Amino acid sequence: MVRRHLAVARRRRGRHRACLGALLVILVGGGVTAAPGAQPTTEDQLVAELKAALLARDLATLEDLVNWEGASKMRRRAVTYQLRSGLGRPIRSVTMEPFPADGFREIEERGTLRPNMPVSRQVRVVFDEPDNPYGRPPTAVFLVGKQGEAYRIALVVPTRKPGEDRR
Repeated sequence: MVRRHLAVARRRRGRHRACLGALLVILVGGGVTAAPGAQPTTEDQLVAELKAALLARDLATLEDLVNWEGASKMRRRAVTYQLRSGLGRPIRSVTMEPFPADGFREIEERGTLRPNMPVSRQVRVVFDEPDNPYGRPPTAVFLVGKQGEAYRIALVVPTRKPGEDRR
């Protein structure tokens, strides 16, 4: 029983450290994050929120940044898995980059997938961990587009809804 209580106390202490780390990121970042519940309206806000959420292990905030429109249950699970895999990992850098003009050429030629919103940028998160077997640092790349006034993480979704004919 005592071991169980100690384990719970250790987990809680870890959460507080993560929250403190996120608070430090926000303070050092100059307060560029959007208000809670609001979507980021600048690229800098998106980068800051993404980094803070990863460091704080805040899956809910990460999920709020994603545009889930058109995503199937399987796509949602796969993306959530990718988001979870970055939670709490040390980060070397988070940068906003232009998205290549021909970035969707291959999937558009197949005609089975499409982005769920116009994509103009991508965010590259490089984790501060040993290089992978190919000599590159572990990295996650997120597609970024603007939906209304907000910057969101875009997804690649099927061109047809599940159950539609493929004629």
